[in-house]
Amino acid sequence: MKQFGVVVCLALVACVLGCSPVNIRCKVLEGELSTMTVVGPGDPRFKEVGIEGAEITVRQTGRTGDVVVRTTNKDGNASIPLAGTGALSRPMGVEVRAPGYLPAVIEQMPTPTSQQRLLILLEPIQSREP
Repeated sequence: MKQFGVVVCLALVACVLGCSPVNIRCKVLEGELSTMTVVGPGDPRFKEVGIEGAEITVRQTGRTGDVVVRTTNKDGNASIPLAGTGALSRPMGVEVRAPGYLPAVIEQMPTPTSQQRLLILLEPIQSREP
């Protein structure tokens, strides 16, 4: 009977962790190269003014293949809510576009946890010299 209780407890924990919704906090800034990376919650670049109006498209992999699109606010911030179907256990694809900037695209990356942030850098088009 004790083993049954342990199994039930583990199943409940797995459901809570695997089924909880994930909210990814993002910041889009101008950079020398269009790219993105996961950073800690105390990253000082999240206090900088970013790019307003950047469109962030996140594609969840797996059975559902959900697509979420959000636009950054005047400070370059956005919050991406992902479905609570084990979002942390599945990789995601991210594409970020803004007028006047080269896009940043990653086909597959780990989904950031609630303790992490997604920092996105976009290279201005005019920065490329012939």
